[in-house]
Amino acid sequence: MHHPIFCDRRRCGLLGLALPALALLASCGAGSRPAVEPQRDGGGRPSDARGQLRRDGLVVLGADSAAYWQPERPIPADARPDARRLPDARLNPDAGLGPSASPSCSATSPVGATRAPSARPYSRGSCPVWRAGRNLLPSGPTPRDQPRAFLLVVPSTPARPGERFPLVFAWHWLGGSAAEMVERARLQLTADQRRIVFVVPEAKGDLTIFGTDVGLFGFADVPWPFMATAENRRVEEELVFFDDLLACATAQVPINADCVSTIGLSAGALFSAQLASARSGYLASFVSLSGGVQSSRPLSNLLLRPWFSTAHRLPALVLWGGDDDACLSIDFARASRALENQLAADGHFLVECLHDCRHGLWFDDQRSPAPGEPLPLASLVDFMLAHPYWLSSGASPYRSTGLPSGFLPWCSLGAGRATQRNDLCPPSKCNLL
Repeated sequence: MHHPIFCDRRRCGLLGLALPALALLASCGAGSRPAVEPQRDGGGRPSDARGQLRRDGLVVLGADSAAYWQPERPIPADARPDARRLPDARLNPDAGLGPSASPSCSATSPVGATRAPSARPYSRGSCPVWRAGRNLLPSGPTPRDQPRAFLLVVPSTPARPGERFPLVFAWHWLGGSAAEMVERARLQLTADQRRIVFVVPEAKGDLTIFGTDVGLFGFADVPWPFMATAENRRVEEELVFFDDLLACATAQVPINADCVSTIGLSAGALFSAQLASARSGYLASFVSLSGGVQSSRPLSNLLLRPWFSTAHRLPALVLWGGDDDACLSIDFARASRALENQLAADGHFLVECLHDCRHGLWFDDQRSPAPGEPLPLASLVDFMLAHPYWLSSGASPYRSTGLPSGFLPWCSLGAGRATQRNDLCPPSKCNLL
């Protein structure tokens, strides 16, 4: 059995071969906490060049770091055995709804509510002009002649007077692309119908999944630094890319800063959870589609990064394809449940969705919806639109109303409560997702 090893192209080698042994030792009692913890949003603190964990707990990620924080505690994946049964036990069902009967991204925030902060300044000065479609953006330490690419999807009709669009970051899967994410998820139709903007990053292409076979090395691109073995500088680079995208989006497009969310699929979901943990202060909600975080077992999941407690509790929708949702030695079912347990233990509002198509899609992404048929991600987008930033911790309009009519029927409030879908599935796409 071959376990994939994740590494930077420039750092693969004997160190990569040693990592499974280290993970095995951790699974046998050495503990799975990483030596250097993932970063947290926090106040401005100077960084140093060592990229090490200081004694006071401050994680520093490079000499010119724009991404640093004082981390809160990591939550052990299995520390709360009751979390899935009682995900909201300590929350008031009516907490934080404010004066609006139906909180949403289109509603006015209550007086005194906590609003989303302004985006961090663009790391390269003045933002280049964006257009709908493919754009290039110099970002962080990346040389100007090697800008990052992304797709911008905006409603086909211009903004109305005073209109501000919700913004969703969408991260593609291993072996996919930003264009495939837009096409397969029908993001243009969704943008037109829901009046939202999508920013769809393109993978940089400098990360690999590393495996061995009879002494030969095989490589495949890994799109995002979701793995525990990713260097902190590379994780920081991706987070600064998000910062720059958010800064330039809000500078050029009328964006509702109280309605910025992230969604990812498979590898994109693994990174989207890391983004939600690291940039919770700028996100109103997040959606994980067959993703998750580090759990105690099996060995492969020890290669994933953990979830860290966040200052801003943001609503989450966690979706996966049942107990057989696994691919490339990663148990996405266990990783998704680990994410749920940690969100519940930390007081985040949670919706669980459980389909039966393993590590694939529950809809036919090869055809466009028929007239009157809901878009494939309609329920997930509606979830994001129903949870603006200014809701107080653990609050949701769904607490009093339940899931909206027409929502995916195999979803439920809280972890461990969804009734698994039982229907026809498209062919498995583990090799693509």
